[in-house]
Amino acid sequence: MLRPAALTYGLSIGYTFTGFLASTVVVSIAELSALVPLSGGIIRHAGYFVDPALAFANGWNLIYSYLVSIPAEMVAAAVIIDFWSTEISNGIWTTILGIAVIVSNLCLVRVYGEAGPYP
Repeated sequence: MLRPAALTYGLSIGYTFTGFLASTVVVSIAELSALVPLSGGIIRHAGYFVDPALAFANGWNLIYSYLVSIPAEMVAAAVIIDFWSTEISNGIWTTILGIAVIVSNLCLVRVYGEAGPYP
């Protein structure tokens, strides 16, 4: 059985290591952007520095990520709402949140920017 101190140290070491890896990726992207300022984000950098096929794959991976994570977040929000209000089905809350996401994306940039902190 693990002692609580060993668990705390292991979590601290893992968190520090993961934070270090994430920060190196962010610094690398910042260096690439400073070296060659391209419009279009990391996908354009992948096409410029490596190969256009990598940019293509990176773009489709990003789209797939959005197609999976946004509905999952809407379902998670519906489950959280269901904690307080159990009379309405989770499917209805998911539909309402999906419509809210679509409407906010169809609005002007100013309205969309104001709605960002209030998902």
